Amino acid sequence: MRRNNYIIRFAIIALFISLYFVLSRFLSIDINNLFKISFTSVVIIYVAAFFNFYDTFIIVLLGELLSQAFSQYGLTITTPLWLIPPLLRIIPIGVTRLIYKKKGTLLLSEKTFINFLIFYLASLIGALLTTGGNTLVIYLDAKIFNYPDNLTLAIVGMRFLTSILNWAICTSLVIPLFFATKKLIQQIYN
Repeated sequence: MRRNNYIIRFAIIALFISLYFVLSRFLSIDINNLFKISFTSVVIIYVAAFFNFYDTFIIVLLGELLSQAFSQYGLTITTPLWLIPPLLRIIPIGVTRLIYKKKGTLLLSEKTFINFLIFYLASLIGALLTTGGNTLVIYLDAKIFNYPDNLTLAIVGMRFLTSILNWAICTSLVIPLFFATKKLIQQIYN
């Protein structure tokens, strides 16, 4: 029986890595080829809120690596830097998940205003950490590849605005997904 749980867990990890890749490649909204609204955040927020840290880390790391490998830039010397910002998003959400787990419940197990507020705040902090990480990586990338500084500053401002829009959309999508899959999550991770 224990072996079957590992197989199911690995299959779910593979499924979410694949979903991350598909959402990043085929369901992103590009704005001027410089900015995009990506629904990969739905996967990141979902797994960070309801899966354990190790599974979440593997899903986000491998999903982002695949996304980077098949992007228009491919794998470059700055690829390891670009893997960091999505991983930053999982920290506040994962910590909040752990606090709720210590209470013996899931983050959104009760449909109360305070639970939704805490979930949105943890997700917002994750989005801001991701944006900060992206800003730093854009700066380092620009220095490594000698991009003009004023172009880099314009990109950072616009990315912050798209990040907030992306956060609101993706966090709102995770809530109905959670309630649709709640029983399955509890069977696997409890």
